Amino acid sequence: MGPPCTSTLAGARTSSLSRWCSRSAALCTLLLALLAASGAQPEPEAGVPALTPALSAPPLVVLPLLSEAGSAKALLAPAAEQAPVVPLPDLLPAQLSTAAALPAAEPIQPAAEATNPFATTDPFAGTAPPAAGAPDPFAETDSVSPLPAAEAAALPATEALPLEATALPTTPGLPEDAATVLGSGGAAAGGGGAVTGGGDGVEQLPDLLPPATPPAALSPDTLPDPSKRTGRLISLLNPPPGYDGPPLTQKQQEMVPKLRQLRVGKATVGVRRDVGMLDGGTMACGIAYLNDHFQKHWVGLPVSLFHEAELCGACVRMWCVDSVCDDALVKSDLFMITDSCKECGPTDLLASGPGLTNLSGGVSVDLTPKFQVAWTFASCAPLIQGGIKMWPSDRNKKEYLGLQFSNLKALLKAVAVNGIMMQRTNFGYWVIDTPGKPIPLRPPFQIDLLSVKNERVTAKVPTLRAQDLGVNFKN
Repeated sequence: MGPPCTSTLAGARTSSLSRWCSRSAALCTLLLALLAASGAQPEPEAGVPALTPALSAPPLVVLPLLSEAGSAKALLAPAAEQAPVVPLPDLLPAQLSTAAALPAAEPIQPAAEATNPFATTDPFAGTAPPAAGAPDPFAETDSVSPLPAAEAAALPATEALPLEATALPTTPGLPEDAATVLGSGGAAAGGGGAVTGGGDGVEQLPDLLPPATPPAALSPDTLPDPSKRTGRLISLLNPPPGYDGPPLTQKQQEMVPKLRQLRVGKATVGVRRDVGMLDGGTMACGIAYLNDHFQKHWVGLPVSLFHEAELCGACVRMWCVDSVCDDALVKSDLFMITDSCKECGPTDLLASGPGLTNLSGGVSVDLTPKFQVAWTFASCAPLIQGGIKMWPSDRNKKEYLGLQFSNLKALLKAVAVNGIMMQRTNFGYWVIDTPGKPIPLRPPFQIDLLSVKNERVTAKVPTLRAQDLGVNFKN
């Protein structure tokens, strides 16, 4: 900035300079520095106080500014002697006055933590029933809502029909050895008697067996470490000529004639390796709840035995009769029927990986995905604890009600809600379906359950939500 500018500034009126200084303290300081550098001082008008003390001392230096190229360039170079630095203020006076006038900021409150609906892994645990008179939660989800009292009173009374008289008949053609779980008599689980539906004695697999190895080193299915064994699908119920395995123990020999009366086939590990408590609902049986044992021990029946899902929720008792297994022919375990298997032969099973590993004594299902097994239908009751679990369908509405019951000690023969009979489906649910007409239901709800052994239990609940009914069959 040249002399003309400084002379102009020197002749500026104090009132004009006051206006500039009232707008910006930084600009005021700069203007005063320019006046000092030019040797001129503004003359105050009458009645107007001086804006700044006399600037007669050594020349002032304004803090350097950065040029476009990024180098520091002094706006006014100092004279021969060092001059005091006048720093620019951090805050403008107007900003300071505004900040002082602002109210103190309220401390920021952390956002309220949203309720996690999955905080508990068991939806049946810790869910206390709502208070008396609470609305049915179905009303919030476009599900079955209780009819208003006046409307329900206008409907004809529903007669509570005896369950025994209206129970659905079982599908013809079910195997004889399923009698123990269907309550129609017959041989007990693991008992004698030839089976039907494909169980025609020991399955012969000469075309599937590899040539017998000479009895030299340990065979791959008898290595000390079971996790490193590789099975050859050799059944100890009928080993091929030249089998080089160890001789059977006395207990194994005693079990051979008993197991030959059961179904003998192959158990193939299923693709599902990690099944959780609610994952049974995604399988063919639609079972909504699996306890800790049956999350790891489940099977899928061949289509020829699956029928209309009547055996879903029952169990099979399985023995490994494969030469690769520890305690072959002796050790057994219960597996719940939760799925079907289209690729399985008439006596084969689809089975859970953890369950097969446990049954075989630690054999890796990655190395040995198929095992020779013997099995029969059985009751799951020995491994069922607690009450029956009720799970509502996500399709429920005023004209449709679907309920699934799991954790059963016996299979169901009939179900009624407030005396209205439900129909069993082949996808795991019992339903009431009245297209175009609301179901005449209102709380409280009485759930009547009849087992295939004609044992009856009743539970009264305020809502038809997912819950533990608190009752179960004896066996």
